[in-house]
Amino acid sequence: MLQEIWRDASVSSRTSLVSGFAIILLLGAAAVFWLLRDDKVVLFADLEAADAAAVVTELERMKVDYALGAGGTKILVPEDIVHEVRLKLMGSGLAMNGGLGFEIFDDSEFGMTEFAQRINFQRALQGELTRTIMSLEEVKFARVHLVMPQTSLFKQNKSPPSASVTLFLKPGRKLERRQIEGIQRLVAASVPALDASLVTIVDQKGNTMSRVISDEQDAAPVSMRLQKKREVEDYLRAKVASVLARTFGAGRAIVSVDVTLNFDQKKTTREEVIPQADPNGGVIRKRESRSGGGKDKDKRGSDRSTEIEYRLGRAVAQVVSTPGNIRRLSVGVLVPHDIGAEQLRQVRDLVAMTVGFDSARGDAIAVHRSESRLPMLSREDAASSATENTAPPGLPAGTAAAASLKATGSATVQAPAVYPEAGVGASPPRSAVHGRPRQILSDITDRLQKVWRRHAGVIAVSGIALTLILLLIVYAAARVRRRRLQRITRKSAAERERILEELREWMNADDMSITTESGGA
Repeated sequence: MLQEIWRDASVSSRTSLVSGFAIILLLGAAAVFWLLRDDKVVLFADLEAADAAAVVTELERMKVDYALGAGGTKILVPEDIVHEVRLKLMGSGLAMNGGLGFEIFDDSEFGMTEFAQRINFQRALQGELTRTIMSLEEVKFARVHLVMPQTSLFKQNKSPPSASVTLFLKPGRKLERRQIEGIQRLVAASVPALDASLVTIVDQKGNTMSRVISDEQDAAPVSMRLQKKREVEDYLRAKVASVLARTFGAGRAIVSVDVTLNFDQKKTTREEVIPQADPNGGVIRKRESRSGGGKDKDKRGSDRSTEIEYRLGRAVAQVVSTPGNIRRLSVGVLVPHDIGAEQLRQVRDLVAMTVGFDSARGDAIAVHRSESRLPMLSREDAASSATENTAPPGLPAGTAAAASLKATGSATVQAPAVYPEAGVGASPPRSAVHGRPRQILSDITDRLQKVWRRHAGVIAVSGIALTLILLLIVYAAARVRRRRLQRITRKSAAERERILEELREWMNADDMSITTESGGA
């Protein structure tokens, strides 16, 4: 087809076709070269002005080509050296992300005064804490200030150390209460004798984010208390429901649990005196004294007293009760209506053993029969979600069925699914059969997506170039076809004129012959 187009094309058409191909190829090559050129990638982003200035100074000293973006907060370098440059900057001790840390002591001067060393230690500790806090995902920038009073042996009224933290959060991000408390405890654990209650945290708008924390009285928020209460109730309810499901069948017993938790924290100190097993081994001082006459008198007329001081052992124990203990427990159970009185007592004892019933706490357990049958699922749903359970001696057995119980405080107990044993007639799951093709298709899709993300520009330019070439070929073919049709049309008209001319000549010849014959006659 191309040969026919080239053969039938005129000189001007051939020139236009070659020029179009050349232009498309040159444009495609230029686009590919522009896309595959040595582009710059991000070295650091979201930098503060001081950090960006320090990085730029170091890059200029290293004679590295760089570019600034995003108003000077982003620094870009060539892609092939980005990792090398980043490692060199990190190893050069560059003060970033909160200033210097303990590397400030790497080049300490000889003969530095104690005051200067103490100030440098405080600066280093502030820098290390700033770096640690800025490693949080929600924090964009942080500032840490420490107040560390000088320790002295002769100073009685010592002011405690304190700290303040200013957090600049990323747009749209927010710290949870646990994260704020974690920052307080982190700073308190990093500074000697610093209490977490003396760590103040504010945001970039000056709003106080921290609250007073005390080890003796750490009042948990209401939401945390409710969550802890819900977790304990769900755990006990699941235990009781599991036992009753094996006894009566899944969904045939309703369990409700209510617990009252004690969030008070108590610290008890107990001290005991432990006597020594060997009295002579525990003597620390012994003194004798006499009273009476002088030397010449009979010794029997004098008094003698002995004072012995023993060392006794001492045991000190501190017991701290953890908040969240169960103060009172209440359990309510609703069983099927066909349960007898003796069986109700057995169910109550079983529930008491399951939840750890303690009458000293005031726990209560109530077991009642339902007035009517509980709603059961259909035969198909029951067969797909439950199996028959075997009841222990003394209690009736029932068929397992799942019941959709939406009442507050009730437990929805589902029987475990039944899978066919491996052997004759057992078929593998459908997902296992079709898992391999799906995995292959997923791998192919992932690879295509990676190729597209990496070479999207090249692929787009190549597609545009091929499209233009095809359009040029179609245009050339259409133009050649039109010229051919015009040539055929012109040729047909000339042929028609020639035939008409021959027809006229033949008719004229016939007329002349007829006239000659008429004259001869």
